[in-house]
Amino acid sequence: MTSHTIKAISAVSARDARVIYGSNLVLNDVTFSVPKGSLVGIVGPNGAGKSTLLKALVGLIKLDSGEVEVLGKTPYDSRRSVSYIPQAETVNWDFPVTAGEVVMMGRTARIGPFRFPSREDRERAREALNRVGLEHREHDLLRELSGGQRQRAFVARALAQNAELLLLDESFSGVDVASQHELVDVLRTMCSEGKTVLMTTHDLNNLARTLDRVVCLNCHVCAYGTPEEAFKPETLSELYGAHQESFINF
Repeated sequence: MTSHTIKAISAVSARDARVIYGSNLVLNDVTFSVPKGSLVGIVGPNGAGKSTLLKALVGLIKLDSGEVEVLGKTPYDSRRSVSYIPQAETVNWDFPVTAGEVVMMGRTARIGPFRFPSREDRERAREALNRVGLEHREHDLLRELSGGQRQRAFVARALAQNAELLLLDESFSGVDVASQHELVDVLRTMCSEGKTVLMTTHDLNNLARTLDRVVCLNCHVCAYGTPEEAFKPETLSELYGAHQESFINF
């Protein structure tokens, strides 16, 4: 397959991407390509550069060298087609905003400044809430929702935005297994519709079998492929130390 063909079908591609914080090399020559319509996990230990990679894809961090493309464009040029959900601890859950208002934020770019949501905007927001099963929580404050419901509200925001790419940073952390499965079902439906999802996660045992592909990251890409291809004993040992393969069930 030629590089031109790969570029044409890739939702995300990174080539020799490198990020340095001070004297710390956080990402080193990271290269991979994600086909559109894929559910992809980015796994690795703490400090492996997973969050940094997502921030580079969304344009929050500049590369020191190499390049990334998102939907065939630069992160800046593709920003309206990308929805980014940061780690839960970076969100102020006490901010007085309802689930419905969070979802309506996905329409902001289309509404424009100093304008009120149109009837279509409100219908799209309600439809997005329905798709994630939160129609009955539209007027509830975000802080009143469970961890899984909060994450579904953010996914609904991406649906209302009609985002082509969804980036989730540890969105399954602190979420019970039943809620994880509900959220994965929503993400899989999005992928079946041609959307692409990249998510960082520590929970390999519960999520490994749900992923199309896995980027094993520890500053560099240790392995990339299907879970069966990527989660080899030698790769898991490089990521987490010896004997970690016993925790992964397919």
